[in-house]
Amino acid sequence: MYLGIDIGTSSVKAILTDGTKRFKDKEAYSFIGNDCQHPVAAVETAIKNLIKRIIKNTDSEIKGIGICGHGPSVVFIDKDGKPLTDIVTWQDKRADEEALFLRQKFPGFIKDATSYEAKVLWFFKNHPSLFAAGNTVLYPKDYLVYLLCNRRVIDRSAASTIPFFNRKENSWEFDRMGLPNQVFPDVVESTEVVSHTATKFSKDCELADGIPVYGGGIDAFCEIVGAGGINPGDVVEGTGTSTCISFMVEEDDHESLHVMKGLSLMMRSVSYSGGSVKWWRTICAENNLCEELVAGGKITPSGVIFLPYLMGERSPIWDEKASGVFFGMTDETDRRDMWVSVLEGVAFSLRQNLETLKDRPVGNEIRAVGGGANNLAWLQIKANITGKTYLKMKELDAGALGAALLCAMADWEGDRDELVSQWIGIDKVVKPDLSLQSQYDGLYGVYKNLYPVLKESFHTLKNIQKA
Repeated sequence: MYLGIDIGTSSVKAILTDGTKRFKDKEAYSFIGNDCQHPVAAVETAIKNLIKRIIKNTDSEIKGIGICGHGPSVVFIDKDGKPLTDIVTWQDKRADEEALFLRQKFPGFIKDATSYEAKVLWFFKNHPSLFAAGNTVLYPKDYLVYLLCNRRVIDRSAASTIPFFNRKENSWEFDRMGLPNQVFPDVVESTEVVSHTATKFSKDCELADGIPVYGGGIDAFCEIVGAGGINPGDVVEGTGTSTCISFMVEEDDHESLHVMKGLSLMMRSVSYSGGSVKWWRTICAENNLCEELVAGGKITPSGVIFLPYLMGERSPIWDEKASGVFFGMTDETDRRDMWVSVLEGVAFSLRQNLETLKDRPVGNEIRAVGGGANNLAWLQIKANITGKTYLKMKELDAGALGAALLCAMADWEGDRDELVSQWIGIDKVVKPDLSLQSQYDGLYGVYKNLYPVLKESFHTLKNIQKA
């Protein structure tokens, strides 16, 4: 059996599997409130509770532990491994000045305040003592690796998302930003055994000593593996609070490395996709409207445009000052129109991101995982707007599954496609309704035109709100 663990922003999920038998569980965090900072002790407690509970499902040997988690998120630890900060999540946007500085100083850098690079620069400017000799900055997933086997590492695929990582030399170049390189961890492969369980924390989790702990990866990267995205041309969409849509290519020096050796991936991110749906559901106290839409048959366009920028936006606009917008409402607009427009707005964003890959041979199928894939009305709208067929995968908690599958691949001596076919399956196929194409094409044109028109006003309003 292999154990896959996914450290999320609201809970920790785990899958214990050998490819045929599968046990799943999750543990919500005990704290309430700040999405941007998670108390380390509370996260540790959730992980321990979850591991102790899930391993009781079997007496079989655990052959490996794979870990993935949210990012770009950070936690600093001292020379003895004691946390010096909370876990600061990707949702933290304090580093807008640092992001602007990086964009101005380093041509080609387009990321915003949520980025790893801007975060560590913010900490360096505001808390320079964190960069003392012996301290280390880690992703949450890598902090768990440290807790289990006492090594401070980051996987190479995660490192490759950072422009201050030299791939050829396998070394850091944060000194170009004025930061000391020694606070950044060693780099390992995702399928590499980092070390073995033998720590107080692993014992507290009731894990046996000597279990291999693997390098793992960022949640979105492992989610791709858990959806079967292991070959060039595969497209995977993972939707939870945010969405990552990823396209697999042969290894490319200009793109992030996949957790699968020999592959790179082109990834685009929608900051608040599932978050927007949850926000609107909460405001309207609506829990069943999406199900009603499916039951009601054909889902037609709302005629209202929603910009899903409630948390700013990452790709393709990279603007943390952008805001959410409803556009085109009349006195005939009803609750259904508003609901559908939220679902459509995210789908329009996905289409816009897919268009940035137009020079690549993107396939006609998108593998869908994450909690958002449970929403069949949304999958149909996404298919209609993108013109792609959506494949809802059987296992939607694909991050933990992918982390476990990486461990199994390291042990597997046969064809990896054969192994993946044993572990992964398709639940539903959702094809686009081509009769709606012309309507959606027109609405998409309006959607694309709104941001350039509103950009200056977004920034002015954000500055007023911050004053």
